[in-house]
Amino acid sequence: MKTSILNLAGVRTLSKMEQKKVNGGTCENMYFIHNTTQYQCENEEFGVWLGGSTNTCRVGSC
Repeated sequence: MKTSILNLAGVRTLSKMEQKKVNGGTCENMYFIHNTTQYQCENEEFGVWLGGSTNTCRVGSC
């Protein structure tokens, strides 16, 4: 099926980094900080609080 899709005009295979961006993986300017608090994440790091068992904060975006 991949061969028939790639035969369409203007279609190309995505690089690993492009695939991660589409699938919601980390990007070049994105990193995670573990063992932090929600206050530190949102107010000091300007990140997105993910919480979980490791109290994780995601900083940066694509």
